[in-house]
Amino acid sequence: MFDLGKTYVSVGFVDNSDLLFGNYRGDSNESIKYYGLDMNPICVARSMLVYEMLKQGKKASSIFEVWYLSSLKECSLQEMKETLETLLLKENLQPEIKQMLTHW
Repeated sequence: MFDLGKTYVSVGFVDNSDLLFGNYRGDSNESIKYYGLDMNPICVARSMLVYEMLKQGKKASSIFEVWYLSSLKECSLQEMKETLETLLLKENLQPEIKQMLTHW
């Protein structure tokens, strides 16, 4: 249960499906703050990719395909590549994260 207007922290094995399938209560004009702390480079890289896709306004279907690492439709693959190009321009990427993003 998430109370709108509150802040939540998830530590280790962060699963954003908590947000997707969670129950929310409170004033619908408020939002929650959700911080996920994870040291697994794959989880961190994937979260960075999804967050950047959200910021860029990519299609929800593309974001879900990337999050669940399912087979990607051509349009989702293109949106993912465009987002990866943006992420790889960042100078402060940890080597393991950059390696994962470059691999994708």
